[in-house]
Amino acid sequence: MKYTSRITQMTILPVGEPLFSDRATVVSIVDEAAGEYIQVKQQADTTSETDQTIAFGLDEWEEVTDVVNQMFGEIRRYKEETQ
Repeated sequence: MKYTSRITQMTILPVGEPLFSDRATVVSIVDEAAGEYIQVKQQADTTSETDQTIAFGLDEWEEVTDVVNQMFGEIRRYKEETQ
């Protein structure tokens, strides 16, 4: 039997923070038998709150990242104009 390995999860967090930090963002490839999608999750600040999760399909993710990059461009442009 052949095996393969895949990276299916990465964590983004400030340097020095532990993995369980409420400032950690986990990006995962998820598949619940309907096809793979990307899930972005942050831990809740307290135990009384639930984790925050956003899920994207491939086509939607590409559109979302295009819009997010465009909006960051707007922020950069505004900063340059006002400095």
